[in-house]
Amino acid sequence: MPTDISDSIKSKSPFRRGADDGLFMGLLLVAVFFTGSLSFRYPLAANIAPILMLAGVPLLTYMLLRRSFVRDNGLTLFSSLWMQGIVTFFCGTLILAIFMYAYMRWGDPSFMHDMVCRMADFYDSMPQTPQTQEVSKILHTMIDENIYPSEIDVAIESIWLGVFSGSILSMLAALIVRARRVRIKPESDERL
Repeated sequence: MPTDISDSIKSKSPFRRGADDGLFMGLLLVAVFFTGSLSFRYPLAANIAPILMLAGVPLLTYMLLRRSFVRDNGLTLFSSLWMQGIVTFFCGTLILAIFMYAYMRWGDPSFMHDMVCRMADFYDSMPQTPQTQEVSKILHTMIDENIYPSEIDVAIESIWLGVFSGSILSMLAALIVRARRVRIKPESDERL
């Protein structure tokens, strides 16, 4: 039983919590990537799954930050919650990047080629404007000359994208988490 307030707020650092929570975020992001890549092969079966899972990312972020806020009896600072969210997204996207790299390198080596071909087909089917013609021309040049981003480039870019967007999402989630009060349960005075 805590003897003073300093004992009651001793908890994991936001870095440790973020690293622990990053595992959950990473598994969710891997599931989004995996179902998203399957949706190209099985459009009707897996098209909606990645969208629904992506909608779960803000919810998971809120739940993880709220759990920390409640554990600290509502005393967690905004900056601490925000940092926890950033670390969560860094660790989660690191897991995603490792999975993506392995998948594109050994699981489906033609993944980037297939994606560029699909994008070229998409732009070819759009109403032709100077912008769509230019993009289509670039994509067809990539296909003809076999120039694609490498697996590691895609993995690193996914980390950058995940941490940047996760930082903004974590900031918003931390604001919402701090806006809701925590009911502190009275502690009993019984000692063992």
